[in-house]
Amino acid sequence: MNESGADVVKTKIEARDGFIPFLMKRGHSCISNQSIRRLAGRAGVKRMSALIYQRTRAVLNVFARNLAQDALKYTEHATRKTMSTMDVIYALKHQGRTLYGFGA
Repeated sequence: MNESGADVVKTKIEARDGFIPFLMKRGHSCISNQSIRRLAGRAGVKRMSALIYQRTRAVLNVFARNLAQDALKYTEHATRKTMSTMDVIYALKHQGRTLYGFGA
C-alpha cells in the first residue's frame, strides 16, 4: 500500500517511462459524474443509482488498461517508441470492437 492507502499494481505499462493512461491515475476521478450521466443518457438510461459512478469508473479503468496494453504490444512489435493511432485501432479490432473511419 502507498501513503494514500490504495494498492498500486505495477504493470508493464506503468513500469515503462512512467506511462499511465489518464483514467488509471489513483485517487483522482478524471471522469465527472455529469460525463457518465451523458454517456448513459445516450444509451437510453433514465435513472441511475448513486453507486454506478464508481463502478463505471472502475470498468473504464479496466477497459483503458487493456486497450493500452494491446496497443503497446503493436507498438513494440513494430520496434517503435511512439504509439500511433493505428496501433489503437488494431488493438480495438483485436478486442472485437472495430472502429470505422480511420483507414484500416
